[in-house]
Amino acid sequence: MTRWRVSVVIAVRDGERYLGETLESITTQSRPVDEVIVVDDGSTDATVPLARSFGETVTVVEQPARGAGSARNTGIALATGEVLALCDADDLWVRSKTERQLGMIEDPSLAVAVFCGVEEFLSPDLDPDARRGRAPRTLTGPTRMASGLLATRAAFDATGPFREVDGADWFDWCSRLADAVPAVRHHPEVLLRRRLHANNSTLIGGDASAARLAAVAEHLRRRRGAQG
Repeated sequence: MTRWRVSVVIAVRDGERYLGETLESITTQSRPVDEVIVVDDGSTDATVPLARSFGETVTVVEQPARGAGSARNTGIALATGEVLALCDADDLWVRSKTERQLGMIEDPSLAVAVFCGVEEFLSPDLDPDARRGRAPRTLTGPTRMASGLLATRAAFDATGPFREVDGADWFDWCSRLADAVPAVRHHPEVLLRRRLHANNSTLIGGDASAARLAAVAEHLRRRRGAQG
């Protein structure tokens, strides 16, 4: 069997605190990935030099701050793998993640997406006040977290690009994935460790919450249209 190329796309802005640990977990997989693309979305800290310190293992692309959706689109367009994965710059992969999820893809030319079980953990740097309201969990049932996704290029093509909607790019894209790709699978093992810290983008409210509700409403309209 031909060895499929696996590309990993990391969108990041001001992620120097955790990015090194994230890259270490990705570049030491039991089944090595073939390409890691870090797209820096207008960082003002040491994110770029940190990513470049990994040498040829990591490709670093810089762009003005346009949001995670735009940064992911940039990385996906540059990726050369038949299989692609996403990872947030603060999460950690279990060493066998790539190997286990690839085992659920029979043919990379087909539209197949595989998610995995997730362990949420409190970042050691959280102070006592920040720990309140953040409870670690282990999720072995179906989850749809960006850092847990491994999918064929065909699945990304069928779903289309991320929309550049602040706070809702993943919610919107994931709902379109469910509509466009019949083979969305789940590996029950915990293969992703999601860090809970003071600035998780999915734990904020305000405009981001409104954007996510709009994405959900759009998803329901598509479903009703398909059923009609």
